[in-house]
Amino acid sequence: MPSKFIGLSGPGPGGVAPGIPLAAHVKPIGAEWKLGAAMMWAHSLPSCPPIVSLLGFGWIERIWEIGDRIEDESSLLYWAAKHRIPIVIPGLTDGSIGAQLFMYRQKRSNFMIDVLADEQILSDLTWSAQESHGLMVGGGISKHHVIWWNQYRGGLDSAVSITTASEHDGSLSGARLREAISWGKLRPEAPQVVVEGEASVILPLLGSDLFSKPI
Repeated sequence: MPSKFIGLSGPGPGGVAPGIPLAAHVKPIGAEWKLGAAMMWAHSLPSCPPIVSLLGFGWIERIWEIGDRIEDESSLLYWAAKHRIPIVIPGLTDGSIGAQLFMYRQKRSNFMIDVLADEQILSDLTWSAQESHGLMVGGGISKHHVIWWNQYRGGLDSAVSITTASEHDGSLSGARLREAISWGKLRPEAPQVVVEGEASVILPLLGSDLFSKPI
């Protein structure tokens, strides 16, 4: 397994989903997943390489199937599918894709998606990673999914949060990262910063600076 796990969260594109926590291996990209013994193969279509799960197949495989059908190199899903990088979307049923899948099941009652299958993968990533870092774009369920799982390993090793939410109402979206320390979701000594600004402006600036530097 790779030594680092990066958790990213952000709003879904075009209202497709309310949030996308993305579990991305730093390296090696495209490596076959082996997440433990006594697990069964759970890929549902021939185009999906094996991904292991205790329970069944979840959103990760469905997202890859969507990405395999996108012919646009500017698409995040295109590259996630190409390199088989898992994208976990805990709130996908609250969106147009979830509604379409629900209607699809009205005609095929045996069609099921295991909503806990992706949680197994997140759990294994969290427990096996030597380092874990978070970039949270916005708030809500996607932000919480990233920080929640990291409390089981003693907290994130670093975190960046981009938000326009206010702190005074006590919401998770507006909660500053220092609040996560009290839960053990962020290590007390971990570098962390909250950027108060609109994500569609801030994120491209961060990305431009990041990708302009050699890795």
